[in-house]
Amino acid sequence: KELAAGEEVLEVKVLGEALHKEGRREISVIAPIGLGGCVPAKIIKMVLPTAEDMSKLIDARRQANSRVAKPEALADILEKYLKEQFLGKAPEHVALLAAWGPKSIGD
Repeated sequence: KELAAGEEVLEVKVLGEALHKEGRREISVIAPIGLGGCVPAKIIKMVLPTAEDMSKLIDARRQANSRVAKPEALADILEKYLKEQFLGKAPEHVALLAAWGPKSIGD
């Protein structure tokens, strides 16, 4: 089916929207090999995005990738949280294990 003779138009999407032919360049390519290794007879066409389409795509990606204004401040806050919530509670954890853990009975 992929190599069968005929013409196929590929749909090109930018930001989830299919591009239409108006004002855009369309290319057509002949398949490199035909069905069963014969002479190629399949033509594939597609519309290329314009520079404006690509700039919109880049701007949308920049807006979607949220960045932290002060990464150093965020790193300090996360380090403090790690020390207080996890590393700082190690002695409490050991005390709870000693108090509530299995007890050995002496002779």
